[in-house]
Amino acid sequence: MDLPESADMRAPGEASGLAVLEIAMDEMAEKLGMDPVEFRILNDTQVDPEDPSKPFSDRHYVECLRKGAEAFGWADRNRTPGGKREGQWLIGHGMAGAYRGAPTMTSGARAVTRRTPGCRN
Repeated sequence: MDLPESADMRAPGEASGLAVLEIAMDEMAEKLGMDPVEFRILNDTQVDPEDPSKPFSDRHYVECLRKGAEAFGWADRNRTPGGKREGQWLIGHGMAGAYRGAPTMTSGARAVTRRTPGCRN
């Protein structure tokens, strides 16, 4: 089967850590006067940061950001925080991105059957 490894999805701190990282990315983009999507595209990497000699095996982050921004109408959004209001609600648009690495490794299974003497099955 061509399937990713089955493993837990509860890595300690992963979800909360990614949320904090995305907030920091937005704050950096804002301080630089950059669009948050373009800031992420500019800072994307095509190699493993822990071992730059290894390219990612399958990476479509930038493609996803561009397609999503186009489909969403990102360029036409109101960029002013709190610039749109519906009744008591402030309406805004944001974005975030993440990926989850899944290491590949050799795996296998083995089944052993033993017949008990005198057993009919």
